[in-house]
This record gives sequence, structure tokens and C-alpha cells, in this order.
Amino acid sequence: AADEHEILIALAAEFDLDLLDTIDDKTIPQEAVAGIPINFAKSRRILPVRIDVDGSVVLAIADPLDTPSIDDVRTMLGREVVPVLARGEEIIAAINRVYERRSDQEELRELEKEEEEELGTDVLDSTDEAPIIRWVNGLFFQAARERASDIHIEPSATDVVVRVRIDDVLKEDR
Repeated sequence: AADEHEILIALAAEFDLDLLDTIDDKTIPQEAVAGIPINFAKSRRILPVRIDVDGSVVLAIADPLDTPSIDDVRTMLGREVVPVLARGEEIIAAINRVYERRSDQEELRELEKEEEEELGTDVLDSTDEAPIIRWVNGLFFQAARERASDIHIEPSATDVVVRVRIDDVLKEDR
């Protein structure tokens, strides 16, 4: 005779918990979800929603009687956990959004890291990012990564031929 929202209101009152109607996934700090695997969060229908000023983690839960999951999160994060009640579907939807955004951010950081490795460090220790300096930096970095012993640069009127010696074999690089 009661719908899910009425049951959640009754459970929140019974267990003296706050009730979250919606979860704003954009405000969830990444450090709060970093220590919790997505499969664990989905199977237990739990999601850290914020970190309070005292360092405790506010944890949205669908089942207030699931104390083992609350204890597991306390152990995983090494922080005190304050449970709040939310609908299971709302928690799952927020988990999907938060972990998708986290995955996108990790991919972006990985791409930025690869770009830095490709450029290497400035040959001239300069802040000037002229194209020729970037090209020479990339050339030296690639040669060092391939453990080249020699770099031969042959400019011509229309292009530049680069050869590198790797294991006593001279190979055309670019």
C-alpha cells in the first residue's frame, strides 16, 4: 500500500538518517570514490556523496541494515562513515555518472602524460616553444627511448631526413 518514497521516509525516521531525494554527482569529490571499486558500489548500492569538514564520509545507502557494507567502506577509505538514505535506482544512476566521469578524467590525464613524454624536456631549457625546438626535443626524446647511439640529420631544400643508429644499424627514422 506504500510506495518506495514513503518506505524510505519511514526507514529514515526509524533509523534517524537523513534522506537524499536526488544525488548531485557533480559535487561528489573524486577522492571519496577513488577507494571504492565500481562493482562493489553497484552491488551494495552505496556511494560516497561528500566529505565533511571533520573528514568523515557521507555515504548514500539504499539499505540501512547493510552494516557490513558501511564497515567495509570505513575500512577502504580509512575514514568515519555517516550513512544517509537514498533510493537504490538513484544511487546506481549516480554511480554510473561518477565513475564514467572519473574514467574520462583518467584517460585525459594519460593523454597529457603521453604528450609530455613525447616532448621530453627542453633542449635549451627555454620557455620558448617554437616548432623547431619541439621537433628537436621530440627527436632527442625518441632517440633516447630507442637507445640510439647516433642521430644523423640531413636537411635538403624540401625536407629533412633523420637517421638513427640503433644496435649498430643505421635506420631512417622520419
